[in-house]
Amino acid sequence: MAIEIISKGKCECYNAPRGDAGLEGYEIRDTYKFEKCRKKGKREKYYRLYHDWDTDYYECCGATQFAENFKILEEKSVNN
Repeated sequence: MAIEIISKGKCECYNAPRGDAGLEGYEIRDTYKFEKCRKKGKREKYYRLYHDWDTDYYECCGATQFAENFKILEEKSVNN
């Protein structure tokens, strides 16, 4: 199933997840790149979090886990 990227941006960690929902290695006050996504035809959104600004490696989490650990600093819509 195809993935739709809804928006992209920069977020800041305010609560280091320490393995919660499979998220590890995030440090409080550090900034990360994110993409808000969903599978085409589905409503549920999830986030891709990138540890490094210059890499293709990312970890995924749901909207609840994202909100519990990160705050959005910048966000731009993506035209699909």
